[in-house]
Amino acid sequence: MLPAVSRGPAGCIQETSRGIPGEELHRSLASYWRYHMVSTLLRLGVTAALVLASTAVHAACTPAITDDNLIVPGKLQLSINPTNPPQQFVDKDGQLQGLNVELAAELGKRLCLPIELVRMDFPAMIPALGAARIDGVNTGMFWTEERSKLMYMVPYAVQAISVVVAPDSGTKIATENDLIGKSSAVEVSSYQMNWLKKLSDASVAKGGAAVEMRTFPTATNVVSALLAGQVDNAMRADGFYQALFDKFGLTAMPADQPLAIAGPGPA
Repeated sequence: MLPAVSRGPAGCIQETSRGIPGEELHRSLASYWRYHMVSTLLRLGVTAALVLASTAVHAACTPAITDDNLIVPGKLQLSINPTNPPQQFVDKDGQLQGLNVELAAELGKRLCLPIELVRMDFPAMIPALGAARIDGVNTGMFWTEERSKLMYMVPYAVQAISVVVAPDSGTKIATENDLIGKSSAVEVSSYQMNWLKKLSDASVAKGGAAVEMRTFPTATNVVSALLAGQVDNAMRADGFYQALFDKFGLTAMPADQPLAIAGPGPA
């Protein structure tokens, strides 16, 4: 079941999750959208898209969002970057699969609207939303104050940063300080990239070594760089999702845990 969502205090977030030792991480947030777009709308050219549920399925119900609040009348367009299984990925037949794909399908049922999942890399998502090219984003994204002012952010999962090393590398990472002086692969424009930069800058300011950061467009590229021996470690965002997705073997969130829209949303 999807959580009931209500508006919380501006800029607040109910829960945090501890990932790398010494760093308190905000809860992961995603599946957010704007209801009031500018009248002149630009559509983003994409290589692939998936429409979840046909119009006929929703013929017997009334859509919760009216056409004048949608980029394209009659459907809700959400971006997704299918490079991070089990959250979202492309199977051997080229079809979108994963936790967030199923979440979007359930969202379509609740809103009485077909959902079109538009594939794009993570860095392009917020600019596309701001330019009124998509209705929303369907992927895990860490909460920040800046992001909460750009869009309505709906918390739905607990997520933390993890550090991955190759099994035969002999590299030991016990604390965040063990990342100093090493090369790290990280997804560009991500929370973990910003976190790593702050760690590196703080070390340099004290006269220490920097972290050699190598950025990649997708989480798949990050892991591939590690396995190819191009970096000492890779940084990922990993999470725990609700019982709706327990067939994937992940830990469910407490049923009574409060959820709310976090941040004021667009001005």
